[in-house]
Amino acid sequence: MSTPQINYINILLLGETGVGKSTFINAFANYLTYDTLEQAVNGQPLGVIPTQFVRTDENSQIQYVDYGKPDSNESLNFDGHSVTQDCWAYCFKYNCHTIRLIDTPGVGDTRGLDQDKINFDNILRFIAHYDVLHLICILMKPDTVRLTDGFKYCFRELLCHLQKDASKNMIFLFTNSRNTYYSPGSTLMLLKKMLSEIKDQPPYVDIPLTPYTQYYLDNESFQCLIAMTKGLVVSEMERQASIVSWDKSVAECTRLFNYIVNGSTGFQPLVPHKIQDTLSINNTRRLILALAKPIFLITNIIELNMQILEQEKLQIRNCQGNIDQLKHQQQVMRYKQQISFLKPIYSMFRNQSKINEESILDHLLRLNTEKRGKETLIRQYDIRIHDNKYEQEFILKSVAKFALFLNHNALTVCPDPFDDYMDNQLTKALRNYDNKKEIEKLETIVKDYRRVKNVLDNLVKMGSVNVQTITIDYVKGLIEELYQLNETGALIKQLHEDNIVKLDNQCKRMSYHEIDSNMPRSVFSVFRYN
Repeated sequence: MSTPQINYINILLLGETGVGKSTFINAFANYLTYDTLEQAVNGQPLGVIPTQFVRTDENSQIQYVDYGKPDSNESLNFDGHSVTQDCWAYCFKYNCHTIRLIDTPGVGDTRGLDQDKINFDNILRFIAHYDVLHLICILMKPDTVRLTDGFKYCFRELLCHLQKDASKNMIFLFTNSRNTYYSPGSTLMLLKKMLSEIKDQPPYVDIPLTPYTQYYLDNESFQCLIAMTKGLVVSEMERQASIVSWDKSVAECTRLFNYIVNGSTGFQPLVPHKIQDTLSINNTRRLILALAKPIFLITNIIELNMQILEQEKLQIRNCQGNIDQLKHQQQVMRYKQQISFLKPIYSMFRNQSKINEESILDHLLRLNTEKRGKETLIRQYDIRIHDNKYEQEFILKSVAKFALFLNHNALTVCPDPFDDYMDNQLTKALRNYDNKKEIEKLETIVKDYRRVKNVLDNLVKMGSVNVQTITIDYVKGLIEELYQLNETGALIKQLHEDNIVKLDNQCKRMSYHEIDSNMPRSVFSVFRYN
């Protein structure tokens, strides 16, 4: 059941680990409550999230400052992994609205990419409890001097999980902007470059970068408030700078709120992003990702079977002996083949009930003379090879369409899961295998897939294929068609469903928390949605 949305403004906070999302929420609560730093000092500072930061006193001694009651969701240490462990929502009254800030684990966790994937999955599961997002706020540090691989990964990974229409609700909030005189500094140049690259690639989304989508706040004025509340010595220079910073941050929060309720025109509120749009894309993305390994295994099986069929057809064609010698030389059809990376491989052919694992050679030669039996058998091989080639081509075309769907529905170009998986397997084979034929087989699959994908991309460019027709329902229908393939469908379905269960089991079980910060700190209400 969705949470009631009356008068709620939902803002999702996203950003790299360490950018200051949780500190921003604490600062935001105080900026909404107190117009000036002096009022906050004389009142009761709000610390809705436990926080810890480092200061240097007048004698250059390091001070560790804690504020707020510790809880299990905030890891107050300096080991580099994401301080926020799970998603939490914090609600603040402002005028006649309640602003809900959704805090999330940071992207770029030092525990690795797998942890980032878990965090993104948890974010999607958390926002599923709401109907809309009014803003998707990307927090960034100003004056970043170079575009690091981590920065690019974090930004693109965020966008890959958002449906393309969410671009209309994205804003960029620069934390700790006092040092850049409340401007983005050199980060703006890097941001413009990245947004330009996104616009130049499918689905050609233009993420607006205007005064309405850029905001500059400073977390240090909140830290100064906490230091003063704790009775720590604060220099007059720092205090004066924090007064100016507080005033500027309050003004920016007011400007942000006005953008939500009045839009860029000043007359129409900002149209919220429907969360179901993003969730639908990601659920479909999940189905596609779960197909990568099964499809790779199936294409391997098909390629192997076609090689076997061609070899055995050649042996039959070249055999000069009688029936008994031909039977002795080659047992043609293998119903249960064991391959190292899959157990067990099921029959690739359907006539088991009729032939009952009896050699097709025996079956056919009993019905024909040696010459006619040999010709009939070769024709049967040609049919089987044709059927395998047809299914392989259909599978590869389907996977290429899946990649096209991802690229034209997310906010930015998404990695092709099948291409990535094939590359990974080929790299392992080149490193670990001495089997030249195995490597050649993998290279053939990679080459065939990229050929099919290039053809599809060219058809899109020429207008012969309309990407708008490759919808969520189309993708689901295509998966069902894969399940129905005569030779490989049953195995694709079983492997796919098994992989979905495996991926689901890897997801972290979590509770959903929402805190109403308008209640006294000692009686904060916590809501859990299970």
